[in-house]
Amino acid sequence: MDTGKDLEANLSNFSILVKSFAHNDKKFEDEDLAVIIFNSLPDSSKDIKNVIKYSKDNLTQTIVTSALRSRELEVKRKSRIRSREENMFVKERAEKKENNFNNRRSKLKSKN
Repeated sequence: MDTGKDLEANLSNFSILVKSFAHNDKKFEDEDLAVIIFNSLPDSSKDIKNVIKYSKDNLTQTIVTSALRSRELEVKRKSRIRSREENMFVKERAEKKENNFNNRRSKLKSKN
């Protein structure tokens, strides 16, 4: 799999390759396709590979692609949550700075 592309683009490319083989009378069993996808996963997918590997006796293309899509959705969801948390932190920090600035200004005004 090309780590520079998202999952759907990689699966689409894989599907195109399989279809081109089918046009040349080369057929693959579903388990063979699952193993090809499974073995093409990058090292960064080690956790999902272990889950897939030890969760089922027989692999199918559907099992592998479903697990990968689920993992991708989970990663995106966590990323959105993390982004919102960071935005809230930045906003709170800016408000705190503004309050501190306003407090110092009012103290200076009261001294004069």
